[in-house]
Amino acid sequence: MTALAVQITQALPVFEIDVELNAPQGRLALFGPSGAGKTSILKAIAGLTRPMGGRVKLGFAELGDLSQGHWPPAYLRNTGFVFQDDRLFPHLSVAANISYGAMPESADVQDAIEMTGVETLLHRHVGDLSGGERRRVAIARALAMKPALLLLDEPYNGLDRRAAERLRSDLATFLNGSKIPFILVTHTLDDVLAHDCHVALIEQGHVAAQGSADTIFNSDVGERFLSTGDAALQSGPVTVFKIERAQAEADSGLLGCYLRTEIKLMLPHGGMAAPGSYLKIRASDVSIAVTPPSQSSILNVLPAKIIALTAKDEMTYVRLDLGGALVLTARITSYSAAKLALAPGQDVFAQIKSAALVA
Repeated sequence: MTALAVQITQALPVFEIDVELNAPQGRLALFGPSGAGKTSILKAIAGLTRPMGGRVKLGFAELGDLSQGHWPPAYLRNTGFVFQDDRLFPHLSVAANISYGAMPESADVQDAIEMTGVETLLHRHVGDLSGGERRRVAIARALAMKPALLLLDEPYNGLDRRAAERLRSDLATFLNGSKIPFILVTHTLDDVLAHDCHVALIEQGHVAAQGSADTIFNSDVGERFLSTGDAALQSGPVTVFKIERAQAEADSGLLGCYLRTEIKLMLPHGGMAAPGSYLKIRASDVSIAVTPPSQSSILNVLPAKIIALTAKDEMTYVRLDLGGALVLTARITSYSAAKLALAPGQDVFAQIKSAALVA
């Protein structure tokens, strides 16, 4: 993959953008709440706006460097942009929208059509398409230009859950195979995990933190971003672990998933937990025992040490050190925490139901 480095300084009406972003593998997610400046950053990278200061480097190629007076407009940057509102041409057919700016019969156009699954829509009017169909056409149009860098601004926003999951899976598969560098703007954890991105948390035009998904989202600042930016976390925090390898467990119907410290978690064999993918563990699905449990239906029992306890609304959130820099959050009742006399530094056992693990 091609390394991506971005520096943007730009004055907005309510705050100033000042970011430095580095994605060694060319896969970057700008994650944060609405109004944080993510789309403004994307537009500057695309050459749609001219910031006060900026540099965009893709591998050895400079897409723009204002310190050298070089900031070409969008049409000279070879970037594909998928906007939140699609911006399809209403007077053109689907086929004409996709091939706009490209040779209609070129292999790139045909590849884009096949990848997005819009073969049956080509002769339809864009006004007759569903939200998911319009989004696929917008992505196909961006890919048909064979961009050096793909810019995706909330590509799954506004779609129903099934349509979003289907499009997310198709696009992730394509991008993994094509190796096209991309920048994804999102406020949804599933988007980041599906595309296995380097993550930059954006807040009021600044980078609050950046790094790998499992490192960022398991930190205090990442947990704060998730709690305010992802509806899936209404039931409490989520811990993210990357799967290093996975293998079927004989005669059990379960899959053994190994984390980077050789910790093994068992989950139902659904075929989704491939190496490189992520596990999401809800804090509400983690319980705690102070002695090794026996004769239990719970298969995932991990020795841990309590890092900290935080009480909130009759619940207690327990941060657990699993070893090897792996940290897990459990949510239990404050009554249980008091009954077990839990305290920082205490050795305990984290219990995770296999059926509750989400890959």
